[in-house]
Amino acid sequence: MCGRFDGDSFAQLALMDAIIFFIGAVLVSTILMSYVTPLPDESRKISIGGDTDPAEILRTLLATSMCESVVLDAGRIYYMDDRTTAAESLAIELQALEAGHSMEQFDYLNGLIYDMLRSVCNPAFSAYLLAFGMDNDLDGPVLSIPCMPEATKNAYASSTEMPGSGDVVYLVELVLSPTLLPELV
Repeated sequence: MCGRFDGDSFAQLALMDAIIFFIGAVLVSTILMSYVTPLPDESRKISIGGDTDPAEILRTLLATSMCESVVLDAGRIYYMDDRTTAAESLAIELQALEAGHSMEQFDYLNGLIYDMLRSVCNPAFSAYLLAFGMDNDLDGPVLSIPCMPEATKNAYASSTEMPGSGDVVYLVELVLSPTLLPELV
């Protein structure tokens, strides 16, 4: 009888192998699950990417390069290469608007600036970039990207001064208006 197994011994060995395999699988699963941390209650809110601080968005936007070459004919030809910042582009546009050129000439440029603005801004907000002439008592914006509605409820804003040609100074303002419920932001 040496070296021979009967049917019951073979079944017992197979059952023990299965039990050892099951215990090993449970042990490995437990170890792997210990590395997973539970979500805190705060993170159950819907999180939407993008910044919500208008000062930071304005600073980022003005310092960002256009990443696309643009040629403008505003009395003289302006060639803005892909390293031209949004601030430099706005300065050229404001000077041209000051000289009497129409805003339609800058639709493509304003579209690029607006796309950049939307890429750094939280999608739960509508973003508006405005430029006011400091010498005209802030009657209305000289430039609005895109056109801003008259009343914006619960809006956040930040502004900076931008020199124009000669002694002209512009107040460039970024306005964020919530478009979603505040608890989603």
